[in-house]
Amino acid sequence: MQLPRKAAASILAATVIAGGVAFGVSGTASAKSHSYVTGADIKNSTVTSADVKNGSLTGSDIKDGSIHGTDVANSSLTGSDVKNSSLTGSDIKDNSITSADIATNGVGSSEIRAGAVGLSELSASAEAALKGKTGATGKTGATGKTGATGKTGATGARGPQGEKGEKGEDAVVANDALELTQKTLPDIGGSWKNDGTGQGHVSVGTVELEAGTYLLSVSADFQKVGGLGQGATPYFQVQVGTVAAENAFPTTTWITAQTAAFPAAANERANSVEQTASGFAVVTLLAKTTVEVTAFGYNADQSGKGSGDFELNHGTLTWVQVNK
Repeated sequence: MQLPRKAAASILAATVIAGGVAFGVSGTASAKSHSYVTGADIKNSTVTSADVKNGSLTGSDIKDGSIHGTDVANSSLTGSDVKNSSLTGSDIKDNSITSADIATNGVGSSEIRAGAVGLSELSASAEAALKGKTGATGKTGATGKTGATGKTGATGARGPQGEKGEKGEDAVVANDALELTQKTLPDIGGSWKNDGTGQGHVSVGTVELEAGTYLLSVSADFQKVGGLGQGATPYFQVQVGTVAAENAFPTTTWITAQTAAFPAAANERANSVEQTASGFAVVTLLAKTTVEVTAFGYNADQSGKGSGDFELNHGTLTWVQVNK
């Protein structure tokens, strides 16, 4: 029996509700025992979201690995949508985490690379806390070697001229001279001491000077007066000092002036050969003092050769008082 199209559709709907039917090619209904609609009965890419009941799909209805970033609405995922401990550093964009993303006290020493923190990263209070107390003063080190002498500095500017001082007293306040006595020296050599018999030194002048400081100067001229041709070549001295006691040396001698040795000439004439001696000294007298000038002769071989043949011809003692 051939059914009209509308009747067939009605029967199909009733059959689906009742438990399912199948149709032959000719459209003739034939009974099937409880068959269902499957994916094979639906044309590919014909089912849309409008055909799916809202909230009816679960994770098991979605193919693993088939959902991508383009399938998820921007800013729609939250922390509750991400599995705990499932994200790693490779899932986070480099340089995208800031201090606002880190919990207070969330970074510990294990998260900081060794040597990465410098003083610039520390607060003033933290830096101050790191400084220890001042240590004890160390021992003084050894003194270093003396450095090289520096170059002489430039000469400074000349200072202003000082005020003119008061006129001082004249340096020279007294001067005088004593002519020495012309005398023959009776003895050459022996002791300088005068034993009272004319032996030894001969006094040729004395002068008394007041206390003060003096410049003393003496000069004496000796000549040969006898014993011509005998070859005597003595030396002579003139001394200035205090008066010597009998058979004693003077307490103080200020000047000792000596001649060179007298030359020995084959054709000697009296008073034709002479030798001179001179000397000076600055002397301070603490009290009035008698100053004596004496003469003495001797030979290098310590003999008495030439005794009585030489005289002090003339001489002078001068003194200049340099202060009172």
